[in-house]
Amino acid sequence: MRQRRWSKPCRNFFNLTNGNSVADEVGEAFDRVEAARGHAIEVARELSRHRLPDALIGRHISVVEESGVVVFKVPL
Repeated sequence: MRQRRWSKPCRNFFNLTNGNSVADEVGEAFDRVEAARGHAIEVARELSRHRLPDALIGRHISVVEESGVVVFKVPL
């Protein structure tokens, strides 16, 4: 599978949405979309580890590029 690259390492912000948004003000730089997705999946797993499934309905992590574009969302 071919991995998508940004033209240069791109800072991504991992914002938590649970009815309200909690903004990631630091972010992390990745050179591949798949690396950012993998990081978001790990964060989602950690955040949902000790929660009941009903408590996670509608909650997700929005991965946002520096430009403000939402690249993808990962459900909790």
